[in-house]
Amino acid sequence: MEKWKLGRWTATIVLLCLLIGCASPEVIVPTITQSPSPTATTPPTVTPTATTVPTLPPPVTFTPAPTAVPPTATMEPTAEPTVDIPTLTLEPTVGAVTLGENDCLPRAAVIAAQAPFRVDGADWPRPPAWQNEVFSGRGANNLIHLGFDVEGSPEPLAEILDVLDRHHVKTTMFILGSWADNNPSWIDMFVQRGHELANHTYTHGNMKEMDAATVQDELNRTEAVVQRLTGKTTKPWLRPPFGSRSDVSLAAAYEAGWTTVIWSGSPEDWRPEFDEDMMCRTLLESSHAGGILYAHTGRPEMPAVIDRYIGTMQQRGYTFVPLTVLLSENPTTYLAEEQ
Repeated sequence: MEKWKLGRWTATIVLLCLLIGCASPEVIVPTITQSPSPTATTPPTVTPTATTVPTLPPPVTFTPAPTAVPPTATMEPTAEPTVDIPTLTLEPTVGAVTLGENDCLPRAAVIAAQAPFRVDGADWPRPPAWQNEVFSGRGANNLIHLGFDVEGSPEPLAEILDVLDRHHVKTTMFILGSWADNNPSWIDMFVQRGHELANHTYTHGNMKEMDAATVQDELNRTEAVVQRLTGKTTKPWLRPPFGSRSDVSLAAAYEAGWTTVIWSGSPEDWRPEFDEDMMCRTLLESSHAGGILYAHTGRPEMPAVIDRYIGTMQQRGYTFVPLTVLLSENPTTYLAEEQ
C-alpha cells in the first residue's frame, strides 16, 4: 500500500512540472530500483535468508581441582630381617639333634667318620664268658653297638661292609654255622675288615626247645667252622635265633664258654612290610647310650638303612663299637680320637 501511495504522489509531481516547469528549484525524484522480472534465461536472484545461529556462550574453561596425591612415605632403608635357617651340622657334636627325635638323615646327607671316637680293627683281648646273659652295656662316652646276624642272601654284604668302613665302624658279626659252610669267603672278609666274630648257632633252631647237649653241639659246630676258616674264635658271644632261650640253654651255653646276648633294639627287619624309612626309624626309637642293637644282613634295604642310621647317630655324638669294647670294664682304652 505504501508503494502505491508513493507512486501516485510521484506521478502528480511530474505532471505539475510539465505544466508549470520545474527548472528551479531542482527536485530530486527518488528512483526505485526493481529487480528485473525473471526470464527464461535469467534465473531469479535468490537472496539467501540469513539463518540466525544462536550465539553460544563462550566455552567455560574448567580448571580441574588439584588431585590430592597422598604423600609418598619416605621409608628409611632398613636391613632385611635375618632368618636363621637351620643347617645340617655334620661335624661331631655330642647330643646335637637337627631332625625329629626319630627321624633318620636322608642318605644323601650322610658322610663318613662323624663320630668323636673310633675303634681300630685289632686283636683286642677277647674276655671269657662273664655271665650267662646280657641286654646292654655301659653308656660311657655315648658308646653303642650295632651287630649283625649273618644269614640269608649274601648280596647286601659287600655294601654293608663298605658302609661300615666309610663310617669307621667296627662291629661284631654273629655267624650262622651252616651259612658259613656255604659262604666261606665272607667269614675271612669280616676278619680282614677288622670285625669280631660271634656265634649264631649252626642250624638256626629254637634254643628254648633244646636240651643242654643240643645247645652245646650247635655252638661247637659253628665254632669249628669259624676256626677252620679264620683261626678265630666266636667266644664269648652268642645270639640265640629269634631270641629264644631258657634257663637250660643259658646255663649250657655259659658252661661251654658263651654269654647269651639279647638286644635292646632292632630295625625289625623280619617284618616284610617295613621299608627303609620304617626300619631306620625303629632303630632310632630304641637307641640309647650303652644299647645293644642288631640287624640281619640279608635284607636288600639294609645298606641304606644302616648308612642313614649310623650317620644320624654319629651326628648326635655316638660312637659305634664292637660288643667286646662295649662290655669291657674300661671301654675308653680301645677308643682313638677321630681325625
